[in-house]
Amino acid sequence: MKQNLRMSRESLDQMRLRLLQKLIKEVSQFVPFYQKKFNELGLSSKEIQSFEDLRKIPIITKSDIQKDYGSFLNTRHTPKKLRRTFSSGSTGQPTAAYYEKSLWFRRKYFSKLLARTECGMKTGDRVAVFETEKPEVLAKQNRKLLYRFGPLRVRFFSIFEDSKKNAEGLREFKPENIYGPP
Repeated sequence: MKQNLRMSRESLDQMRLRLLQKLIKEVSQFVPFYQKKFNELGLSSKEIQSFEDLRKIPIITKSDIQKDYGSFLNTRHTPKKLRRTFSSGSTGQPTAAYYEKSLWFRRKYFSKLLARTECGMKTGDRVAVFETEKPEVLAKQNRKLLYRFGPLRVRFFSIFEDSKKNAEGLREFKPENIYGPP
C-alpha cells in the first residue's frame, strides 16, 4: 500500500481503472440488479474502457436499493454467511448493507493495524482499546482472548465502566498505547 503513495498520477489512474473494470465485470455477472440493467441497455462490462464510459451505467439512488435490496446482493455469496447492518437513517429511512463477516473483520483489523503503525505503534506494544460495549461483554471477550492466546498485548475497556475501575485496570495493564473513540 505504501508503494502506491509514490506512484505517478497516470499509474494510479491506470490501477484505479483496472480495479473498477474488475468490479464492473463482477457486478454485471453476479448482481441481479446490474445483470438486468446491463441487459436492458445492451451493455457489456468490456465496454467500460475509461472513466468516461461510466456515464453508460445508470446512476442508482438510495430508494432503488431500498425497494429491492435483495437484487443488489452478489449471488456468489452465501446469504447465511452475510451479516446485515443499517445506515443511521438520517434521511428518515435506514438502508441495509450486507457484508461477509470474515472479510469485514480482516479489513477492519488490517486498516487498524496500518493506522496504528503509522502512528508509531510497534508489534508487541500493550494496547488498551476502549469500546462502546457493555463491561460484561468486554470482560467475556478479554477472558476468551486470554484463554485462546495467553497473555495478549490487547485489553478491552468499556466506556460505560466506572472510571475508577477503568483507571485501576489501566494501571494494572500498563499499556504503551490507548485506542478508542474521541
